[in-house]
Amino acid sequence: MPIDDSDPADAALEYAVTEFPDADVTALHVIDPYETSFSSWLGGEQFSERLEEEADVLLAAAIVTTATILHTDRRVIWRSGVQ
Repeated sequence: MPIDDSDPADAALEYAVTEFPDADVTALHVIDPYETSFSSWLGGEQFSERLEEEADVLLAAAIVTTATILHTDRRVIWRSGVQ
């Protein structure tokens, strides 16, 4: 399920875990470093860390909201590979 801090994404995740309680649901947040306001004033490792922190906050909120997700796995995937 795509997670982007929007009401439709939150509703879709809630629907998925409610209607399919036995299903494995994966929450996904895509980081696009080229479409963010931080790219102009943060650089290198600090920039990457900030984007990962924002992704963690979104995914953690999704997990708390849906309380039925018992296990989570986090991977950050960049265009150049997996970190």
